[in-house]
Amino acid sequence: GRVAESLAVRASRYVLSPERLSASFLVENYGKTPVTSHVHFQFKPVIVWHSDNAPAFGPLDGPDLLAVEATAGDVPLSGQLHTSALFRGMEVSDDLAAAGLGLLPFRTGVSGGDAEKLATLRERGILARFGPQWALNVTRSWPVSFQPGEITEFRAEAKPILGEYVEGLTVFPHDPAKLQLGIEGPPVSSLCLSDEQEERVLALFRAIGGDRPAWPYTIRDYSLTLVSPAVGFTGIYGMEFRIEPGKPGDIVAVCGGAFEEQADGSMVWKTDRTDPQEVRIHFVEIEPQYRSLATGGRE
Repeated sequence: GRVAESLAVRASRYVLSPERLSASFLVENYGKTPVTSHVHFQFKPVIVWHSDNAPAFGPLDGPDLLAVEATAGDVPLSGQLHTSALFRGMEVSDDLAAAGLGLLPFRTGVSGGDAEKLATLRERGILARFGPQWALNVTRSWPVSFQPGEITEFRAEAKPILGEYVEGLTVFPHDPAKLQLGIEGPPVSSLCLSDEQEERVLALFRAIGGDRPAWPYTIRDYSLTLVSPAVGFTGIYGMEFRIEPGKPGDIVAVCGGAFEEQADGSMVWKTDRTDPQEVRIHFVEIEPQYRSLATGGRE
């Protein structure tokens, strides 16, 4: 509506590491009356959660899976958590609830559920041998009051565990210059490694040597969709997006955006304005026993 037309986002800053996602926005109300607008924090859907991948994302229990905190002008906000489950375009949240399955925390076990309704979920393919097959959508939202003539900083932080585990990287001895994702995985180009990053990966495989494939990396997909923070904004303004590797030697691989790698391994994208878009992000993390080989002894 017209009320939101007096709001302008002057700066947007995102920082993502394997442990934390933070977003901050400087919002100016240049009108003459207070404006309340809802700010949204939208997470990438969990599409398929194989039970053996769950440990890659840390503990899945606890009162707030995402550990989301938000402030406006340093005042803590209490917002709402919105969850829904989709299967092949169908909203199946009610079906899961009727079978005794909650959406959060996201569990792979179904013990204690209604046996007959669970059987129906299996018949429909919503539950499979590998666990849940629905897409879990999670959004947090907060009503924020912006005072006239003031610039308010909104900040939100979350634990970004709703990613997806990816096949490991290896090199087969008969073709030592070619990286391979899994045994028969997707092409390595799907990671969007830069030439320099790919050379660092190949250098580690050369250092490991041996006559059988090694698997020195864990790869985690933390892709996200950049969206405008509130209704009424068509783009993301004054943006700085920094993605930080977890430890020395780890690689941040990004598809999309105009990211540039920094000396510390971080990827940074700065722009005056960009449209909402998907940014595909993979953390390529070195297994502990290979880290000193990759970093020259730095831990």
